[in-house]
Amino acid sequence: MKNNIILKVTGKKPIDIYHTILHKEKLGIRPEHAAYLGRELQKAYTALENNLEYVQDEELDLNKKFSQ
Repeated sequence: MKNNIILKVTGKKPIDIYHTILHKEKLGIRPEHAAYLGRELQKAYTALENNLEYVQDEELDLNKKFSQ
């Protein structure tokens, strides 16, 4: 199965990205998936702002700084 990018969304804040995704009706986002996206977007933003390591579906470790 080949994955195709159907939409690229960018923004400065998680809420901007979240609202853009929710308003794309062709995506058919379920409420529980919308909640999940909001949570992960905010967590990723917090990680970026605080130089923390981000791993999807895992809690942020506030003591684990990102290293390249």
